[in-house]
Amino acid sequence: MPGCLSLILFAEIGVAANAPVQQAKLELASTTLQTVTAPRWSALDRKNLKLKSAAVLVLDQNGEEVYSRHEREPRPIASITKLMTAMVILDSDLDLQEKITITRDDRDLIKLTGSRLKYGATLTRKQLLQLALMASENRAANALARTWPQGKSAFVAVMNKKANELGMQASHFSDPAG
Repeated sequence: MPGCLSLILFAEIGVAANAPVQQAKLELASTTLQTVTAPRWSALDRKNLKLKSAAVLVLDQNGEEVYSRHEREPRPIASITKLMTAMVILDSDLDLQEKITITRDDRDLIKLTGSRLKYGATLTRKQLLQLALMASENRAANALARTWPQGKSAFVAVMNKKANELGMQASHFSDPAG
């Protein structure tokens, strides 16, 4: 998906078969994603690496950076965004059984993603929450924010406040779907 962080940071890296091997940790924003056995980095032609990730940060076993590309560039991570949307809804005292009707205002105008939710469909807040989390349904997440008592922008402000309370200072949310 365009604009989303790829968690698969390596494709095949072509190097001589007899190159020494060492452990390398792939890290992004101090969270270890995966440990792989890879040829010694000094043997690689870094200009011709065929990595398809939007961002890469490779550290050796001592925590030293050996390769990086766009490692500090902010990226929307839809699943984390929808988890924050869920936290805000669940922390509120809003009625989970309240019926909400999907409208054109719930369209994803940023990524123009499709949806299985049709305009005019009516679901409970709980059902929308489940769809946002389990089916990564952007229209459901947008409907939850749209029906926040003070509106969508106030909802996003609460998301950012919650992130700050949780110590997520490097995170910033701009919409409820990611």
